[in-house]
Amino acid sequence: MKSYSQFLEDVSQALSTIEKNYKRKHPDVKLSFSHSPRSNTIRVNNIRIPKEKQGQGLGSRIIKGISNVARRNNVPVTLTPESDKGKKKALDRFYNKHGFSKNKDQSISDTMIKYPG
Repeated sequence: MKSYSQFLEDVSQALSTIEKNYKRKHPDVKLSFSHSPRSNTIRVNNIRIPKEKQGQGLGSRIIKGISNVARRNNVPVTLTPESDKGKKKALDRFYNKHGFSKNKDQSISDTMIKYPG
């Protein structure tokens, strides 16, 4: 069984690998993830896909990659969607489609959560 420090290192390394791979292939895509040991969650800090690349599956692949890391390590993923004006409903539908729901855990400040599984 992994030690807690090994677990933290594995999660951080996996998230860093996802970020580096996408930034290398798509330098105009902005990504930022973090792991919070306090709440034991993976947080999506930022995913910004340029308008001309939207609708090509990049966002879905990114979310699937993060979700796989979360599932392997049995931790939830949290986020608070921030969209351009008029795009909030579409962004909420996107995250709902990928298994996110309204966060009811008041110890976590993000508005959406996806539990592993």
